Amino acid sequence: SLEAHIAKESPEYGLWLGLTIPIALLLFIDAPKIERDCWAALMIAAGIYVSRKQNLYLKAPATMHEGVLRGLIVVFGLVAVDFLWLADAPIALRASILALWVSLFASPICRSFRFAK
Repeated sequence: SLEAHIAKESPEYGLWLGLTIPIALLLFIDAPKIERDCWAALMIAAGIYVSRKQNLYLKAPATMHEGVLRGLIVVFGLVAVDFLWLADAPIALRASILALWVSLFASPICRSFRFAK
């Protein structure tokens, strides 16, 4: 699979791959609706890169209970950040920060709880 191939490669390869398409779209397509998605994709690529370099990813959940709790933490964080903190922010900024939350910050926060290793 593509995911398995990218996982075997260096973090830099994944970063390059994750940055290429959004940057090309931002440079060549003048569409405000796509801008939000491109900024989110750029932040996801950056978050994944840092997570891989710093070994922040969690192991697969040992139980379904652990997986559900992790998911709830991520969703709660998305709702809290989007509706409480960024309610009046520009949409591209909101999308970028939410993308960083999912790709970079959620794993270390989940790890801080005893159920996630």
